[in-house]
Amino acid sequence: MIRTEYLTRLGLPAPEQFDLATLFRVHRQHLYRIPFENLDIHAGRKIELDIERIYQKIVHEVRGGFCFELNGLFHWFLQESGYTCYFISCAVYIPPQEKYGADGGHMAIIASLDNQLWLVDVGFGNSFPEPIALNSTEIVSHHGQYYRLDRDQEDHYILYNSRDQQNWIPLYRFRDNPVPFNYFEPFCEFHQTSPLSPFTQRKLCSQLVEGGRITLAGNTLINTIDGLREEIPVEEEEFDHYLQELFGISIQHSVQ
Repeated sequence: MIRTEYLTRLGLPAPEQFDLATLFRVHRQHLYRIPFENLDIHAGRKIELDIERIYQKIVHEVRGGFCFELNGLFHWFLQESGYTCYFISCAVYIPPQEKYGADGGHMAIIASLDNQLWLVDVGFGNSFPEPIALNSTEIVSHHGQYYRLDRDQEDHYILYNSRDQQNWIPLYRFRDNPVPFNYFEPFCEFHQTSPLSPFTQRKLCSQLVEGGRITLAGNTLINTIDGLREEIPVEEEEFDHYLQELFGISIQHSVQ
């Protein structure tokens, strides 16, 4: 695995130094160049927490992945670049049930830099564009989407999202406790096989673009640009065409 190959995949030159500005730039560029997608699950291809296989898929095969792959690779890059960082286990909020799912259902990263801890996450379907300082009231924005962190009385950090900075909805929560990569193995397996997992329900591919986000979800193409959402029906036989045209992904027709 070669760090410069990963940067080339992102369309970035090798930086002169690996500092906070570089972390912000690489984080943002990852979200613009590498999609969040679950296509292997629907193609019957097992996803394993093998960083060399993940590197091959994302860098050489020009694919994306879901949180365990995307943040797994990003963590590798950060460590190779000299950043101090570790994985954290998150519980995703489920709005229809008004509760959080299982802890471990999502993986994110904490990076320690410039006397501050930063939430780093390039593997969430509705992700913030730049790292967020843990102990800060800062609001991060991206074309009509706003993100901030707060604390609860149980020592959780809670990531919130809003479209108007008035009504805030939880996305996920976590504690600042490091966990190893293999901690997520049962959760990675669950999300590939369980009918209760959102990733087994429909094919999904989503990526930040200038002005907002594009998402191909099942039989719908969703364009959210400058806060305006447009939904376009997609026939089953058109799915692969949109994958290639919008995300640059070519995949075998065995994907169902």
